[in-house]
Amino acid sequence: MSGYSSHSIDEDVVFVYKNELIQGVIDKEQFGKYGLIHTVQEMYGSKAAGHLLTALCRVLIAFLQMMHGFTCGVHDLLLVQPCDNQRKKLLDACLNCGNDVHQQFIGREKEHLDSLEMQIGIEKAIRANGESAIMLLDGMMRSKLNTLSSAVTKLFPEGLVKPFRRNALSLMTLSGAKGGSFNFQQISLLLGQQELEGKRVPRMVSGKTLPCFAPWDSSARAGGFISDRYLTGLRPQEFYFHCMAGRKGLVDTAVKTSRSGYLQRCLIKNLECLSVNYDYTVRDGDGSIIQFRYGEDGVDVHKMSYIRQFEALALNQQLIASKNPVGENDDECFSKYVEEDNEVPNQLAKEAEEFLKNHAAALNSRHTHPKDCLNFLKLVKNKYYMSLAHPGEPVGIIAAQSIGEPSTQMTLNTFHHAGRGEMNVTLGIPRLSEILKDASKTIKTPTMTCPLLKCKAMDDAEQLAAKLKRISVADLIENMEVSVLPFSIKEHEICSIYKLKLKLYDPELYPRHTDVTLEDCQNTLLNEYLKKMEAAISSHLHLLSRISGIKLESQAQTVGSDEMDEDGSEFESQTKEDSDSEEEDDPFSSKARKKKGRSKDEVDYEDDDSEEEVEEEVELNEDEIVKESVEQEELKASSDPDSLQPQKEKSEAEQRKTSAKDRAIHVACDGLFFEVHFKLTNEPHILLTQIAQKTAEKVYVKNPGKIEHCKAVELHLDDSGNGGFSMLKKSENSRPALQTAGVDFTTFWNLQDELDLNFIMSNDIHSMLDTYGVEAARATIVAEIFSVFGHYGVTVDMRHLTLIADYMTHTGKYRPLNRFGSLAESISPLSKMAFVSKFITQAASGEVDILHCISLEISKELSWFTC
Repeated sequence: MSGYSSHSIDEDVVFVYKNELIQGVIDKEQFGKYGLIHTVQEMYGSKAAGHLLTALCRVLIAFLQMMHGFTCGVHDLLLVQPCDNQRKKLLDACLNCGNDVHQQFIGREKEHLDSLEMQIGIEKAIRANGESAIMLLDGMMRSKLNTLSSAVTKLFPEGLVKPFRRNALSLMTLSGAKGGSFNFQQISLLLGQQELEGKRVPRMVSGKTLPCFAPWDSSARAGGFISDRYLTGLRPQEFYFHCMAGRKGLVDTAVKTSRSGYLQRCLIKNLECLSVNYDYTVRDGDGSIIQFRYGEDGVDVHKMSYIRQFEALALNQQLIASKNPVGENDDECFSKYVEEDNEVPNQLAKEAEEFLKNHAAALNSRHTHPKDCLNFLKLVKNKYYMSLAHPGEPVGIIAAQSIGEPSTQMTLNTFHHAGRGEMNVTLGIPRLSEILKDASKTIKTPTMTCPLLKCKAMDDAEQLAAKLKRISVADLIENMEVSVLPFSIKEHEICSIYKLKLKLYDPELYPRHTDVTLEDCQNTLLNEYLKKMEAAISSHLHLLSRISGIKLESQAQTVGSDEMDEDGSEFESQTKEDSDSEEEDDPFSSKARKKKGRSKDEVDYEDDDSEEEVEEEVELNEDEIVKESVEQEELKASSDPDSLQPQKEKSEAEQRKTSAKDRAIHVACDGLFFEVHFKLTNEPHILLTQIAQKTAEKVYVKNPGKIEHCKAVELHLDDSGNGGFSMLKKSENSRPALQTAGVDFTTFWNLQDELDLNFIMSNDIHSMLDTYGVEAARATIVAEIFSVFGHYGVTVDMRHLTLIADYMTHTGKYRPLNRFGSLAESISPLSKMAFVSKFITQAASGEVDILHCISLEISKELSWFTC
């Protein structure tokens, strides 16, 4: 390469002038994007880059074998004595900071507490707030430890006995050959805080993390902070903590391999028919147009990296012109190489002109002729034409691989906790499966975001968020108390009396700007909450009776099988069909479970059912059980010919309803106190506290539609029109915005005087499709996949994302990339059989494959070559 004389003198910048290495270090960076090898490939071609790689390999091998062997020793790991002493002092401060943090957590930071008082205070705080208190304590400890341990890491690498260049391990990590600085720090400094699923080491019921520690030990070591290092060894407790963190990573890696692999297989089998045609359109195997220009600009992803590297193009302008004479020709000559309608994008031409205007001094263009500037624009234009995707390029398979390969780097089940853990966002492979493989209509964590108008401030956003917040009865209960009178006589009946007493928070403590009053709470308790409690008690009692009935039935069947005679066997054969149908309807029966197992075996491997989804399928809601039982009893009563007595026409469910209304025998509401008594006659004992808590979470004093939660956030808006995405972060262009858990566009539309509805967004793609159309759904697919990879620092080219989004929505619908979606509509029976074997029965009816798919064409050519 050649260049101008003015260049940086930094050692990290590689400068080659007339094939001489003037400055810089040839390390791993020069073998990647925009490095020396990449630049040589762009300027001289692939052959020259291959020769350079071969020459470098020979030179480096000869250097290591004959002149300087590469060896790492213990001497490379040692710190100088002053730095080692400083390390010990800082680590002692880290290990002793636990008491101060725990006293600050319980609000008694300036007192001298013994271990028992500390334990009692921590247990009270955690009993009062539960999981949120544990998360707060973990966050305080991690923040304090990070502040102190960062001072330890500053001793590296200046504190090493052998400095850089002479230190082999430092040379290996800094050059990018193997490992990183974090591995070096674990060897020489400390291992640091061990985390499991984003939390510190969890405690047992006794309050211990390991049996050797005291209950609620406040030291950082008991919480998983390892001050030891590999150089001097680990103690048994630290070794156990480190194994806990390592085992979680191993299991996660083993499980996610199959799911990410199946996701990539779904993508490849659905997208393998997409290719670039001679008119630069991307078409499916049946000839339908997916994109009029691949990636919206027609540029091949492998060749687009140097299109906008204007400085490198300008520095090597003469070299490129000598190698490629097209750059010196006039504009008319370009029509020989490309279609006339395939013009250079306006944005690219505009950026090239701005580069010439702003960077003339850096390139010494002041002494050049204006014709050189014109030649530079021609050079950019030529570079664009030479970077277009070639006809026949299998862009579908390339896009599928570009999504599937980075998905293996993700954590399997990841939930990003925004704020204080109040709102979850599904990430990782589960989110990619929702978007691509399943195209789920009901996603796990639907959200909606909309910025406020430019004239609004953050206080306005917080007021709106408070108005849209869903408030349940459980949020307003300060204390709940349940007492039981096991033996009582009420209305000449022996019964049990359950007394439920609730104390509400003072109205002054209610959330600001919510407009909830004490009268609203009282009305909700007297009406909705009381009805829900009676229904919940009835359903719970019915569930208990049904479970006990199943046990009694199984015992009776065991006894009856031993005493069965010939008449009994004949009666059994007559009623076999009826019993089979009843058992199939019963979700708890063995036959129903076997039938469900057989239906699952018939379904091909999807590997997308988490444990939570399986539990949701097996367990039925109590209300649904009551409803099913009522319907079955009414059906039996109507079909029974022996039901001649009119006084027996009232079903058991109706009696149960009547008795449920009579259960609340006393209701009192006085100010902040609410009390209700329930009467249970000849019925089993129940845990009323759990029923009351669950019901309080389901009854709402204020419910803004489908929105479960709303909070104020900072939203970075990109309204430049360059294809950027709005992101939740603070910046100069950020605006206060509302983010909700749950999607209800009508609620935001009613706030059009406060919100800027032009930037409304949602991660629910089906809702965007039904509300705003297919183009909005397509843009949402691209933005969601981009944000999923963005959380892991992975960048996928936008051309791949737009191709996948266009393919999923080009029919006007949102189709999943699985055997039920796009593949089921394919015209190629061989492609469908390659994915699911049961399609072979459909192909046997006379379907024909014209072998227009890329993979099938390759197979056809190979078969001809073999013959």
